[in-house]
Amino acid sequence: MARKSLLISLLLLALAAGCTGQASEPPRPAIPTIHVEPTQLAALTATRISTALLTASRTPSPTIKPSPTWTPLPTKASALPLPTAVVTESLATVSQIPITASLNGTLVVWERSKLHFLKFSGSQFQTSVLQRSLFGAGVSPDQNWLLYNIYVGDSSDNIAWYIQDQDAKLQKRTILASTWRYFGWAGGDRLVFRKMIGGWDNYGIETQFNTPGMILNPFTGEQMLLPPADYPGVKDANKAFLRIDINGMIYDANMEYVAYPQWDEHAPGCFYALWNLKTKVLVGRVQIDGCGITGGPLWLADESGFLIASYEEWYQVNKDGATRQLTHFKEEPDDIPTIFIESHSADLSPNGRYLVFTIYFATLPGPDSRPILAVLDMETLKVTTYKIPTDDIWNFASKWSPDSRYLAVGSSYGTTIVDIFHHWQSPVLDSGSPFGWLK
Repeated sequence: MARKSLLISLLLLALAAGCTGQASEPPRPAIPTIHVEPTQLAALTATRISTALLTASRTPSPTIKPSPTWTPLPTKASALPLPTAVVTESLATVSQIPITASLNGTLVVWERSKLHFLKFSGSQFQTSVLQRSLFGAGVSPDQNWLLYNIYVGDSSDNIAWYIQDQDAKLQKRTILASTWRYFGWAGGDRLVFRKMIGGWDNYGIETQFNTPGMILNPFTGEQMLLPPADYPGVKDANKAFLRIDINGMIYDANMEYVAYPQWDEHAPGCFYALWNLKTKVLVGRVQIDGCGITGGPLWLADESGFLIASYEEWYQVNKDGATRQLTHFKEEPDDIPTIFIESHSADLSPNGRYLVFTIYFATLPGPDSRPILAVLDMETLKVTTYKIPTDDIWNFASKWSPDSRYLAVGSSYGTTIVDIFHHWQSPVLDSGSPFGWLK
């Protein structure tokens, strides 16, 4: 009887639950807890949080304001992009430039104390030589001007700096004390100099970061003095980085931003940073694994950001603070690299589409290593490599033509014109290496 009463009671309870229209609710998934490190705020604000997660939370989330900090690189626990596919293509070597070629502009080739000028028109070119006691030269970013220098008289106390166009017409001659060392262009009409400290061993280290500088407009004579670099972490960069290029610190054309190497003792680590000179704000930065680089940073074609390479990968930092890793040659951050990047020879095409640089299929270049020409498509992030005829792994250079269609590549063994779009290469000089193109 008692058992029957128990069954009736259970039946009544079940009917009552059915009448109310309520069903047993499945357990809700637990809302994940997000732990935010201070240095990850910028990355978190850039992360898309799903709508479901926002609606599931019943307490309002605190507002996170973007801060001028760096975007952390992926860690081993993070979702990593697919490794960069490296495609190898062959180049046919031809003794003469094909008649269908449409080369234009003047190629400047450096050979010790003289400059070769190869003025192209289609597949033909004329050669002239400037032979003087040259020891330095550079082509402006807009490819309009050539800069070179010589000692004045028998003394090495003063240096004459010459500016000329592609027709070899002298535009300006400026004499400076030899203690002022040239560190590159700022835009198309200004030069960057810094005071020399000690010997040549300090050319790219002490001179670059710890001494006064000068911005010179060689056309107007206007000068602007620069104090020693006091950007965050720049003083200790020369102690942390394995090597710093002499062009390791670059200014944009408006002198509003500077890209420079940085050591952060709090991270800790080596970074390449972008500093706003007017607002005194660290806009963005990327970490350089292993504190190793072989070349300096490059401005994008529109100077909206800069590119920098470690020994193993290419990175980009924009003036809006956004950062991205352009290549992923390593499948995991801790992997031993199989590609070594030599970025000293890197050049970005004038249209901003293609980045050329040199790689070695080894951890470090050695006596048996041969440079491999690599081209990164900045839109697709595809890397294509080409074998080139040179054994000079340290003096190799590669320069884009003004129309972004042809490359001049080479070393002390000679210069070759390369057409990667039609897959041919043609030697044009048996000595000297390309220094740049003039429009």
